[in-house]
Amino acid sequence: MSESGEVTAVIIDIDTFKKIEAIIEDYGLLHFMQEAESSEVLERNEALQYLQSLEGSS
Repeated sequence: MSESGEVTAVIIDIDTFKKIEAIIEDYGLLHFMQEAESSEVLERNEALQYLQSLEGSS
């Protein structure tokens, strides 16, 4: 706690931390999956060309 009595940190056991971490990762994955649903779907050749263009821009 701070000098003014505010909580500034917590200590939790590793199992609880791992559960919280998994929930956050699952939330992030769900968010990106939902975002990807509205993305354009590429055919194989289009996808390969796109990947090659990314490699060329590095």
